[in-house]
Amino acid sequence: MSTPPALLGRWHIESMDLWDADAINLVRQGHITFDEGGGEMAFICMNLGIDCRTTGTKGTAVAFTFMGDDEGDEVSGSGTARITAPGRITGKIRFHRGDESGFVARRAEGA
Repeated sequence: MSTPPALLGRWHIESMDLWDADAINLVRQGHITFDEGGGEMAFICMNLGIDCRTTGTKGTAVAFTFMGDDEGDEVSGSGTARITAPGRITGKIRFHRGDESGFVARRAEGA
């Protein structure tokens, strides 16, 4: 498990391909948070624990798997995230046997 230092901290999800901002922030502000070995992602009613692996050679991208719940139903899948501009990441999540959605997030203030 490893997360590049450039990605550590909380990132607020600004947009997703499949859901609008009201849905993303339904329960709490949608976010993806990276710590040294993984982190968490939350949006709509989903709470996901993530396990990261650094990808590429520049230390600005990760691949991750996730497990968690969506209103009590177990969900899992995989995803990617990479820094595309200062303070901004883009990524994609893929639910096992389900939806796939891109996302854009910005670094949270103070993170």
